[in-house]
Amino acid sequence: MRRRTRKKDDGFTIVEVITGIAVIAVVLAGATAFFIQSMRTVDLQGQKQAAVQVANSEMETVRQMPGSDVVAYINAHRTDTATLNNVVYTVEWDCVDASSSSPCVGAPSAEATWTKVLQPELKVTFRAGGCLAAGCVFAMKTQISNSTTKSDPIF
Repeated sequence: MRRRTRKKDDGFTIVEVITGIAVIAVVLAGATAFFIQSMRTVDLQGQKQAAVQVANSEMETVRQMPGSDVVAYINAHRTDTATLNNVVYTVEWDCVDASSSSPCVGAPSAEATWTKVLQPELKVTFRAGGCLAAGCVFAMKTQISNSTTKSDPIF
Protein backbone atom coordinates (compact mmCIF):
# COMPACT_ATOMS: atom_id res chain seq x y z
CA MET A 1 0.00 0.00 0.00
CA ARG A 2 1.24 3.29 -0.95
CA ARG A 3 0.96 6.27 1.32
CA ARG A 4 -0.18 9.49 -0.06
CA THR A 5 2.22 12.30 0.61
CA ARG A 6 0.84 15.70 1.17
CA LYS A 7 1.75 18.38 -1.30
CA LYS A 8 2.01 22.01 -0.34
CA ASP A 9 -0.81 23.07 -2.60
CA ASP A 10 -3.45 20.57 -1.46
CA GLY A 11 -5.62 23.33 0.14
CA PHE A 12 -7.35 23.60 3.49
CA THR A 13 -8.97 20.87 5.49
CA ILE A 14 -12.64 21.11 6.43
CA VAL A 15 -11.67 21.83 10.06
CA GLU A 16 -9.55 24.78 9.01
CA VAL A 17 -12.34 26.17 6.83
CA ILE A 18 -14.96 25.86 9.60
CA THR A 19 -12.60 27.47 12.13
CA GLY A 20 -11.98 30.39 9.76
CA ILE A 21 -15.70 30.88 9.18
CA ALA A 22 -16.34 30.82 12.94
CA VAL A 23 -13.69 33.50 13.57
CA ILE A 24 -15.14 35.71 10.82
CA ALA A 25 -18.68 35.23 12.22
CA VAL A 26 -17.61 36.32 15.72
CA VAL A 27 -15.89 39.44 14.37
CA LEU A 28 -18.88 40.36 12.17
CA ALA A 29 -21.33 39.85 15.05
CA GLY A 30 -19.38 42.36 17.17
CA ALA A 31 -19.18 44.82 14.30
CA THR A 32 -22.92 44.48 13.59
CA ALA A 33 -23.80 45.28 17.21
CA PHE A 34 -21.55 48.35 17.03
CA PHE A 35 -23.21 49.60 13.83
CA ILE A 36 -26.73 49.04 15.18
CA GLN A 37 -25.92 51.05 18.33
CA SER A 38 -24.33 53.76 16.18
CA MET A 39 -27.50 54.06 14.09
CA ARG A 40 -29.63 54.36 17.26
CA THR A 41 -27.34 57.08 18.59
CA VAL A 42 -27.48 59.00 15.30
CA ASP A 43 -31.30 58.77 15.31
CA LEU A 44 -31.49 60.06 18.91
CA GLN A 45 -29.11 62.92 18.14
CA GLY A 46 -31.27 63.88 15.15
CA GLN A 47 -34.33 63.99 17.42
CA LYS A 48 -32.46 66.10 19.97
CA GLN A 49 -31.37 68.50 17.23
CA ALA A 50 -34.98 68.79 16.06
CA ALA A 51 -35.99 69.64 19.67
CA VAL A 52 -33.35 72.39 19.70
CA GLN A 53 -34.73 73.75 16.42
CA VAL A 54 -38.29 73.76 17.78
CA ALA A 55 -37.13 75.56 20.94
CA ASN A 56 -35.09 78.13 19.00
CA SER A 57 -38.00 78.84 16.67
CA GLU A 58 -40.42 79.37 19.56
CA MET A 59 -37.95 81.49 21.52
CA GLU A 60 -37.16 83.67 18.51
CA THR A 61 -40.88 84.28 18.07
CA VAL A 62 -41.04 85.62 21.63
CA ARG A 63 -37.81 87.62 21.31
CA GLN A 64 -39.20 89.52 18.32
CA MET A 65 -42.25 90.72 20.25
CA PRO A 66 -42.46 93.88 22.30
CA GLY A 67 -42.24 93.13 26.01
CA SER A 68 -45.85 94.12 26.56
CA ASP A 69 -47.09 91.31 24.24
CA VAL A 70 -44.97 88.47 25.61
CA VAL A 71 -47.15 87.51 28.59
CA ALA A 72 -50.28 87.33 26.43
CA TYR A 73 -48.46 85.16 23.87
CA ILE A 74 -47.15 82.78 26.56
CA ASN A 75 -50.62 82.52 28.13
CA ALA A 76 -52.13 81.70 24.74
CA HIS A 77 -49.42 79.14 23.88
CA ARG A 78 -48.82 77.64 27.34
CA THR A 79 -48.62 74.09 25.91
CA ASP A 80 -48.27 73.34 22.21
CA THR A 81 -47.14 70.37 20.14
CA ALA A 82 -45.08 70.12 16.99
CA THR A 83 -44.47 67.00 14.88
CA LEU A 84 -41.24 66.54 12.94
CA ASN A 85 -40.27 63.26 11.26
CA ASN A 86 -43.09 61.41 13.05
CA VAL A 87 -41.83 62.52 16.48
CA VAL A 88 -44.16 64.62 18.65
CA TYR A 89 -42.47 67.48 20.50
CA THR A 90 -44.37 69.07 23.40
CA VAL A 91 -43.59 72.75 23.98
CA GLU A 92 -44.30 74.10 27.48
CA TRP A 93 -43.88 77.73 28.50
CA ASP A 94 -43.27 79.09 31.98
CA CYS A 95 -42.45 82.61 33.02
CA VAL A 96 -41.30 84.62 36.04
CA ASP A 97 -40.83 88.29 36.78
CA ALA A 98 -37.04 88.39 37.14
CA SER A 99 -37.13 91.25 39.64
CA SER A 100 -39.56 89.61 42.10
CA SER A 101 -39.41 85.89 41.14
CA SER A 102 -43.21 85.85 41.00
CA PRO A 103 -44.92 83.99 38.16
CA CYS A 104 -46.07 86.06 35.24
CA VAL A 105 -48.15 83.31 33.64
CA GLY A 106 -51.53 82.07 34.78
CA ALA A 107 -52.69 84.99 36.93
CA PRO A 108 -55.50 87.06 35.37
CA SER A 109 -53.65 90.30 35.97
CA ALA A 110 -50.24 88.84 35.13
CA GLU A 111 -49.38 91.49 32.57
CA ALA A 112 -49.75 94.26 35.15
CA THR A 113 -47.65 92.52 37.84
CA TRP A 114 -44.24 92.34 36.21
CA THR A 115 -42.27 95.50 35.81
CA LYS A 116 -38.87 95.57 34.13
CA VAL A 117 -37.50 92.16 33.19
CA LEU A 118 -39.49 89.12 32.16
CA GLN A 119 -37.82 85.69 32.16
CA PRO A 120 -39.67 83.21 29.90
CA GLU A 121 -38.61 79.57 30.06
CA LEU A 122 -39.31 77.02 27.36
CA LYS A 123 -39.18 73.21 27.69
CA VAL A 124 -39.39 70.90 24.69
CA THR A 125 -40.12 67.28 25.60
CA PHE A 126 -40.19 64.22 23.33
CA ARG A 127 -40.16 60.46 23.72
CA ALA A 128 -37.26 58.50 22.34
CA GLY A 129 -35.60 55.14 22.90
CA GLY A 130 -32.48 56.56 24.52
CA CYS A 131 -34.30 58.75 27.05
CA LEU A 132 -35.62 58.18 30.54
CA ALA A 133 -39.25 57.18 31.11
CA ALA A 134 -40.32 60.84 31.29
CA GLY A 135 -38.75 61.52 27.88
CA CYS A 136 -35.95 63.78 26.71
CA VAL A 137 -36.15 67.45 27.67
CA PHE A 138 -34.46 70.49 26.14
CA ALA A 139 -34.93 73.73 28.09
CA MET A 140 -33.91 77.32 27.47
CA LYS A 141 -34.49 80.71 29.07
CA THR A 142 -34.14 84.30 28.04
CA GLN A 143 -34.75 87.70 29.55
CA ILE A 144 -36.95 90.32 27.92
CA SER A 145 -37.21 93.93 28.95
CA ASN A 146 -40.62 95.54 29.36
CA SER A 147 -39.14 98.98 28.97
CA THR A 148 -40.72 101.23 26.36
CA THR A 149 -37.39 102.92 25.67
CA LYS A 150 -35.03 101.38 23.15
CA SER A 151 -32.01 101.29 25.46
CA ASP A 152 -30.02 98.13 26.16
CA PRO A 153 -31.01 96.32 29.35
CA ILE A 154 -28.61 96.40 32.29
CA PHE A 155 -28.15 93.04 34.02
